[in-house]
Amino acid sequence: MAPPVNPDDHHTDTEMADMTEMMFDSEWLEDYTRAATALGSESPDFTLPTVLAAEDTERATTSSGASTIVEHERPNPATCQNANKPHGSCVGITTGILTSMRGNSPLCLMGSPGTSLSLSTVDSVLSAAQEAVQLMRGLLDCPICRAGPQLQLLATVVFAEVISRYRRVISTYRNIKQQQQQQHGQGAHEELKRAPLSIGSHQIEGSMEAVLVGGVVSSRLQELEAVMGDILVPQKPDVSGDSTAKIEGGGGSSSSSNNNSNLSALLGGLYNRRDSFLGEQLTAGKQEVTDLLRFDRESNSSSSSARGGPEILNS
Repeated sequence: MAPPVNPDDHHTDTEMADMTEMMFDSEWLEDYTRAATALGSESPDFTLPTVLAAEDTERATTSSGASTIVEHERPNPATCQNANKPHGSCVGITTGILTSMRGNSPLCLMGSPGTSLSLSTVDSVLSAAQEAVQLMRGLLDCPICRAGPQLQLLATVVFAEVISRYRRVISTYRNIKQQQQQQHGQGAHEELKRAPLSIGSHQIEGSMEAVLVGGVVSSRLQELEAVMGDILVPQKPDVSGDSTAKIEGGGGSSSSSNNNSNLSALLGGLYNRRDSFLGEQLTAGKQEVTDLLRFDRESNSSSSSARGGPEILNS
């Protein structure tokens, strides 16, 4: 499988399909699409680019300039239990999220690779990621669509993108802490590009912000892991009934059954690779949060020692 994505080195997307190519090699995508199509896809020409090309969503801009997701109605399978809900069908939910993410691509929203986000952008990234996860929870109401290969692939891309954005936020705060440490005593510090954080009327100093944001991201990653576990549970594809008719060259019921079994095994293997990839990304994100908090403690300890003051709460 493809190596883990480093969000600081590989954010070159112009289309969500490009991000998928980064996450999974082209052979994986070809195998996945072939298996998904043969095992009961509603759309025989299903590919991620064609799904994203459909104009099923639009972005609405609030007075504050934040983007929210608005889904248009589209034809839905009779089995979709989300079809008549405000956010629309399961495919409408996921394509809406992906379209919004594509509109706010890393290059547009986050700047060039290797650069830190502005702190105002960090706020937008965290809000967009939280909104995406909340919307993905809607898939839990429709077990039939959720088990389908199309939704599994779309959900995979959404979750990988959310993890990537959380990792970019942590990378930004680590860079800020490193700059502050290097500039200590020189009177030059990273300036906030938006109002400081506050809890009620209590204002949080910039030096404490990294710890608070690290805690927020840690909690969000745990929340994301739980949602991923509910949505991305590998399930044995339904190879009974009408799905046999979608396999060409079957040569009879026995051959069709064998083909179905082979494709089911192939899809199961692809799910395992997907789970390994997302697991690696999630583990890396958690480790980066831990590293940030440890770096913050160590830098505070060094600053305290340099001033000759006591070390407080460094354990």
